Amino acid sequence: MKKQNRIPCLPFDVIFEILLLLPPESLPDLKRVCKQWKNIISNTHFIETQLRGSNRGIIYQTLISKGSYKTHFVEIREGGIMTRDIDTGRLGRVRASCNGLLLMECKLDLYIVNPITKRLVG
Repeated sequence: MKKQNRIPCLPFDVIFEILLLLPPESLPDLKRVCKQWKNIISNTHFIETQLRGSNRGIIYQTLISKGSYKTHFVEIREGGIMTRDIDTGRLGRVRASCNGLLLMECKLDLYIVNPITKRLVG
C-alpha cells in the first residue's frame, strides 16, 4: 500500500489571519487556490478587516499624454515614504477614492474601480 501524504486542515481562523498578512495585490490570485480561500477573501468581514489594517495614503496622477495618466499611491510606513504605481489601465482621471475604490472618469463616462482586484463597474 502506498503511504498518502496529507496536509492537515488548518482552522478557519488561522487561515483568515494568514491571508490578512499577505499583500492585497496577491489576494485575487489566491482566490483560485481553493473554495475555502475564495470564500474567505470574498467575505465582507475579511474585506473590512483588511481595509482597517491597510495603510492610508495619497493617490495622485501624472499626465503621460493627452487623456492618459499614470496613477501613484504614496504612504508613510515605518518612518519612510513608500510610492507605488497603481494599474488603472487607460481609464483616465481619478475623481475620488473611498475605502480602496476609485471613481475614474474616461471621456464622459464614470467607473468605479477596485485597483487590487482589477474589477470595474461602469
